[in-house]
Amino acid sequence: MTTIGSTINTIRNSKGFTLKELAETTGLSISYLSRLENDKTEATLNDLSKLAEAFETSIINLFPDKFDQDVRIVRKEETRIILQPSPNGAPSEQEFILWGSKINLEPTIMTVPPGSSSGKTVKHNGEEFLYVLEGEIRVWCDDTCYDLKKGDTIGYPAKHPHRWENIKNETAKVFVVSSLPTF
Repeated sequence: MTTIGSTINTIRNSKGFTLKELAETTGLSISYLSRLENDKTEATLNDLSKLAEAFETSIINLFPDKFDQDVRIVRKEETRIILQPSPNGAPSEQEFILWGSKINLEPTIMTVPPGSSSGKTVKHNGEEFLYVLEGEIRVWCDDTCYDLKKGDTIGYPAKHPHRWENIKNETAKVFVVSSLPTF
């Protein structure tokens, strides 16, 4: 059976990275990467994000069962959920609702408990847009803060430093679409 670890190993080798080179690129230790590839530990969403960026791919492509069809249907029971730790609240849930090697978008639904945040400001290739389905969230892009309520949308080039946080006392649900970088 294909696992996340074996998929990461396969991608690393196909991209020509040694464990040492991947460790230097991602800031993750060689021993951690080795344990990860051998399924001796699990990765956090932040670690998967670092690996995906190094591999110039989407996080979801680190999971086994890639699909190569031009048209892809993902049934509800096939979605993948990753918990994203939050430095100041309960972890948020990121549900990947569509993926495949021929799909250049990464749509997810984030469930963000009160006080949860994305943590540190990040920037990366591509573009993102967020549409608030329920509740409210605060988004920082560059040095500007935006408060979004149900029905609000924000879009930006992801090369701008950005982060988000739920500052309200109710869970927020956000539809997020990230474009994948073109290489």
